[in-house]
Amino acid sequence: MSEQPLPMLPMWRVDHIEPSPEMLALRAKGPIHRVRFPSGDEGWWVTGYDEAKAVLSDAAFRPSGMPPAAVTSATVILGSPGWLGSHEGSEHARLRRIVAPAFSSGRVKLLAQQVEAIAAELFETLAAQPQPADLRRHLSFPLPAMVISALMGVLYEDHAFFAGLSDKVMTHQYESGPRSAARLAWEELRAYIRGKMRDKRQDPGDNLLTDLLAAVDQGKATEEEAIGLAAGMLVAGHETTVAQIEFGLLAMFRHPQQRERLVGDPSLVDKAVEEIL
Repeated sequence: MSEQPLPMLPMWRVDHIEPSPEMLALRAKGPIHRVRFPSGDEGWWVTGYDEAKAVLSDAAFRPSGMPPAAVTSATVILGSPGWLGSHEGSEHARLRRIVAPAFSSGRVKLLAQQVEAIAAELFETLAAQPQPADLRRHLSFPLPAMVISALMGVLYEDHAFFAGLSDKVMTHQYESGPRSAARLAWEELRAYIRGKMRDKRQDPGDNLLTDLLAAVDQGKATEEEAIGLAAGMLVAGHETTVAQIEFGLLAMFRHPQQRERLVGDPSLVDKAVEEIL
């Protein structure tokens, strides 16, 4: 009897919210499966809820418990200096402390005001477009990028550039090879941040990049770790926010009764946002 080929990842969705038909069929057969990645590497894919909880709570599956072979040739970000997802325990805490000043209560209050101003401007632009308008182009994609610009202390005009690189990193993350689009975008993003950190040497301010430079000068982080922290926050912060805005609105449109209830009673907004998150 010939051996069956391993299922290939990724399994692309045909619906923006529901899992792919291939993934659902595989999950129906059992909770754990041997799979092949685009790079050719093999691994295990856990699709069962209880099994996933067990894996995520088991120290053997944390970064420190993984053998070098667990980092596949397709990996772009995992293992990169400063990437928080590659560390745990005291090392993870050390890296988090470096960026903590950027999220002090005073900074967060100021950032909240900036978020409101940016969002209001983008909503005005969106409303002025011929209908139906492009939500991603005019709101969900630029909003987090412009907020990250404010957090890092870089020009708003740069937001489209680095948001585009972030999008390439995530969109092409399954491609393999040293010249893959994701790897090239990640390297270009790090180079961009390295240049902006040099600028902050001459023009410091109350922002994340200046904080990271201070951490380097104080010996709390290497320059590569500081660059990686900034790049990681940009990629993770941008992609997740874009997705939450778009999936949240899609969920509302798929459940019109809930949408009408929310429109009729704005006091429910906080609960709706919490549920979407």
